[in-house]
Amino acid sequence: MITTRRLLKYIHLKKLCSRGIQCYSGEAGSCSSTGAFHPRPIMTPLGLIKVVGAVLPSIYLGSFISRSGAEFLEENDIFVPEDD
Repeated sequence: MITTRRLLKYIHLKKLCSRGIQCYSGEAGSCSSTGAFHPRPIMTPLGLIKVVGAVLPSIYLGSFISRSGAEFLEENDIFVPEDD
C-alpha cells in the first residue's frame, strides 16, 4: 500500500509536472516523465550588451530621421512651430 507520505510526494510531483510549460524535449511541464527536473535553459552570454547594441543605434537612427523630417517640413513651410 502507498503510505501517506509517498502519496503526498506523488501528488506534489504531479502538480509540478502539470503546469503547462513546454520543454525543449517536447515533454510538458518542468519535469520529465520520471519526475526528474529538466536541466536549466541555456543562458545567452552577453545578452544585455546585445540588447543595448541593438536598441541604441535604433534610437539614434529614429531621432536622425525625425530631425531630418522636421527640417524638411520647416524648409518647405509645411509646418512652422511659430505659427501654432
